[in-house]
Amino acid sequence: MAPSTTDDTDFGSADISTGSVDHIFTIINTGVAALNLTGTPKVQITGSHAADFSVTVDPTSPVAGNGGQTTFTVHFNPSAIGLRSAAISISNDDPNENPYDFAIQGTGTVPAATALVSGDATICAGQSAPIQAALTGTAPWSLTWSDGFVQDNVTASPATRNVNPTVSTTYTVTSLSDTYGSGASSGSATVTVNPLLTVSISGDDPVVTGTTHNYTANTNASNPSYSWSVTNGTINGSNTGNSVSVAAGSPVP
Repeated sequence: MAPSTTDDTDFGSADISTGSVDHIFTIINTGVAALNLTGTPKVQITGSHAADFSVTVDPTSPVAGNGGQTTFTVHFNPSAIGLRSAAISISNDDPNENPYDFAIQGTGTVPAATALVSGDATICAGQSAPIQAALTGTAPWSLTWSDGFVQDNVTASPATRNVNPTVSTTYTVTSLSDTYGSGASSGSATVTVNPLLTVSISGDDPVVTGTTHNYTANTNASNPSYSWSVTNGTINGSNTGNSVSVAAGSPVP
């Protein structure tokens, strides 16, 4: 009979690194005479993946007649992913069911790979910025980014790359896989692109010695600060605004 979760012969899933499952089985003696378990050990495990199963609590023997019971515990600790199969055999002195055999199975699993993207930055046009994806799972990984860039055979976390967008761009990982299969991604990295800084000065030209002239700075910078200086002249008042008044001095020969 095939293993089933209904009778606990199917142990379900367990993580190959951190998971295990214990199932308790009960032997009931429906006969009149005592039932002797004659094997050494009393519960034997054989089959393709017998090493993934072990008996941690043995049954007692003999088992009293007329409904006497004993239990034993089987521990499932998978060593690899996928279906793991074995068989249990219990030798006894029942002439009709010696040995008593049944199949068991469980499934080894690993957590799905994950990628967490980060790396918000602000750059000027023409510059680049690093972004990254912190990875979990089993190397090597393969990542596809939202701009179509592919990183294959990534052997260590985080996966890093430099980007130089021409406009402000938000990057995510759209596809992820590791040794064992596909995974899920979260997070994003937004790279904000500011235009290159420009400054121009407008004002009186030509300059006449001994007269006052006004000049204004024009820039595309946000919240700019100013510091003016002049040669062969004197600034009237503050030199930290976007415009200044300059008293022209004599030309330098």
